[in-house]
Amino acid sequence: MLNPNTMKKIYLFLFLFCAYNWSFSQSDCAKVQAHILYAYNNAKTAYEANNITHLKFYSNKAFESFKLVKQSVDSCNCDNITDYTFEAMAFLSKVPNVDSFEDSQFYVVKARDLAKKITDQLDKCTTLSKEENQLSQLEFEKMKLKQQQEELLLKQQEIETRMAEKEQKEIALKKEQFIIEAETAMAKNINSFNSILLTCKCDTQITSPSENKNNLNAKSLEEIRKYYVNQLSNITSNYLVKLKECN
Repeated sequence: MLNPNTMKKIYLFLFLFCAYNWSFSQSDCAKVQAHILYAYNNAKTAYEANNITHLKFYSNKAFESFKLVKQSVDSCNCDNITDYTFEAMAFLSKVPNVDSFEDSQFYVVKARDLAKKITDQLDKCTTLSKEENQLSQLEFEKMKLKQQQEELLLKQQEIETRMAEKEQKEIALKKEQFIIEAETAMAKNINSFNSILLTCKCDTQITSPSENKNNLNAKSLEEIRKYYVNQLSNITSNYLVKLKECN
């Protein structure tokens, strides 16, 4: 597992990267929206003109606005806009060479309707982009929450490990203290028994058990207690036997 701080940096980078891309895309779509609004209004004004001179003047302005749409549309990432833009420009490009007012109106109304389609399509794409961005944010929050849960689990495991280590140290200390106390008590008993045997002029002594005590720490505290209970019992029994033999 990566370091939690490293994971946070990665998630922050991903979030900022997604936010930047979304913002960049929306900015380009906003440019298209601005240009298509001019294109629509100019095409509408051309269609509503009462003479062919005005019609062609605003038709040309609409054509120039569509050119700006074409320059911005590639980065907007919205379906059909490019096709609609080329269709509209194709219609408007015919107006300068047409003498008939009615034919000119036919071309500009086609361009106007295509501008309306582009506007509607942009509205759909913008709404979809916002929904996708909201979904991306939710996914990011979900990933962030999962990472936080993993960090909490890791901290919990670390705490449990430290607690287990502390418990083991406490048990080892208890074993060590018990062994010291038991050895001291056993030595006192042996000395006491030997003093009585000496006073009674018994020509014998009690000795300490010769068992290997190096593995005592590997035993449980209860096993160590039983070991010393048995040793003291054996020493006492041995003392009583020697005292009886002395009689």
